Amino acid sequence: TSGLLICWSSRSPRSTTSLSGPRGGASSGPADESGTFLFALDYTEPAADTAMSISFSQAFPGGGDSPAIEFTVNQGVLPDPPSVTTPTEGASVASPMHVIGTALPGATVEATVYEGAEMLGAPTSFIAGESGNFSFMVPYDVPTGRDIVLVVTQTNLLATSEPVEIDLINSS
Repeated sequence: TSGLLICWSSRSPRSTTSLSGPRGGASSGPADESGTFLFALDYTEPAADTAMSISFSQAFPGGGDSPAIEFTVNQGVLPDPPSVTTPTEGASVASPMHVIGTALPGATVEATVYEGAEMLGAPTSFIAGESGNFSFMVPYDVPTGRDIVLVVTQTNLLATSEPVEIDLINSS
């Protein structure tokens, strides 16, 4: 499920506010005493593009409805996977493993190590620097002489990239 969170403020406290979006997503409910309504619009289909149309309307306590307001929300672009320069595919690595690469500036980069389908430790998260560079140590030991896979993603404000998967051999 994907979602969008919108905060709307009106001059009509306690009005019923409705919001509808793509692929059948909808939310409705009363505004609070200050006229603010917080929408959580869920939808199950991923967007084919990066923008979606939203329709907003209000029903007032004394009767009558506002005309619908249409607007477009830019969902952002799915970021490319981060570029991992160390370690490289097929490399022999030692514990603790040093990971170096680039991502979007300020993106959250997450790395996880697997042996087969088994996750060998909790994912390690860190923030890429202003230039997008990252460098960190995986904080747990991995089995010696075994084939392992390093999986790295990056997340911007709106989405998480596809993973980069790097096959490695632990030599320590």
